[in-house]
Amino acid sequence: MDSPLEQLQKLSQVFRDLGATNPESFASSQLQEGIPQLAHFVFLKQAWENIIDLENIDLWFDHIAQLAEEYPRGLPRQIAEALTPIISKGVSREEIAKLIQLVQYDTLDKLCFMLDDGGFASPLNVRDEEWQPVRWSRIQVDDDGNFVAPISALHEYSNGESPDGKQTGFR
Repeated sequence: MDSPLEQLQKLSQVFRDLGATNPESFASSQLQEGIPQLAHFVFLKQAWENIIDLENIDLWFDHIAQLAEEYPRGLPRQIAEALTPIISKGVSREEIAKLIQLVQYDTLDKLCFMLDDGGFASPLNVRDEEWQPVRWSRIQVDDDGNFVAPISALHEYSNGESPDGKQTGFR
């Protein structure tokens, strides 16, 4: 079995390989406090992959155009159609992309709060004697689907992160 220092070094390297800006802090927190930092990081890194990257906006616009052709009834087509009049009015791709990024970031942040809440504060929840309220939780599981650790406080990672996701290394 690895010593605590060896565990810290190995886990820090995993975070480093994933692009974390402070890998030792994440690894130390997971090992000493039992917080599943790797699960948080991987989830949010994957989430940030779906937020437009302002350094690659042409790729995003080209990707949307390609998907709009492939799926003429899908969301990419609707996005392309919504962009057409905006672009025709002279709004730059950069300005459009910045707005899209902020809206996507805001949506991610709100989604993380909602996931953390577990349905307890939802005004839409069932309030009936016959039906149980709808609740949810997030857990980390192993390859066989067995419980490893609860995943909570996602909003602490999304809220306050820069919209580009680079502050912590999510992008």
